[in-house]
Amino acid sequence: MHERGVDLIFIFSYIHLFRKLYLGVFDSETEASWKSGVILFLLFQVVVFFGLVLCCTHLSEITLTIAANVLHTFFDFKGKAYWWFFTDKQLNTDTMVRLAYAHYLSAFYMVFMGVVHGVDIHYD
Repeated sequence: MHERGVDLIFIFSYIHLFRKLYLGVFDSETEASWKSGVILFLLFQVVVFFGLVLCCTHLSEITLTIAANVLHTFFDFKGKAYWWFFTDKQLNTDTMVRLAYAHYLSAFYMVFMGVVHGVDIHYD
C-alpha cells in the first residue's frame, strides 16, 4: 500500500507540474508557489531515495553507492562527507538506521512543505 501510494504521488505530481506548464502559469505573481513547489518536488526525490535504500535489495546497494559517490564528488573529493549518511558505502545496520531516521524526518518536513505550497498557491 505504501509503495503504490508513492507511485500515485509521483504520477499526480508530474500531472500537476505538466498541467501548470501547459497552462502557462509561470509569471511573477505565482513566484512564491513555484519556489515552494520546486523545494517540495526536490524534497520528494530525497524522501523516495531514502525509502528506496531501506528496501534492502540489490538496487538499494547500487543506489547507496551512487549517492555516496555523488556526495563525495560534490565536496570535491575532500574528506569523507558521505560518511554522515552512508558510513562506508555499504548497506549495513548503521546506514539503515541513519537512513530510516532521515526518511521519516524528511517525509514529515515534506508534508509541512506541501501545506506551505498549498497556502502559497491560494495566496498567489
